[in-house]
Amino acid sequence: VRWQGKTSSLSLADDASAGDLQEAILQQCGVARERQQLKGGFPPKPLDLASSPPGAKLLADFGLRDRD
Repeated sequence: VRWQGKTSSLSLADDASAGDLQEAILQQCGVARERQQLKGGFPPKPLDLASSPPGAKLLADFGLRDRD
């Protein structure tokens, strides 16, 4: 996770959802969900969270995996 020039690592379960990631970012970094911009892949592209209810999509559904 990168924010305000800082970097932080998060550990999540293999079956973690996008909502789980957002909650972990909130807890560890203090960044509210509505201020988070989740991106993945290379080059990083925004994750489409609006197409499903919060937390419904797993990170694996976005193609994210360990060390991404």
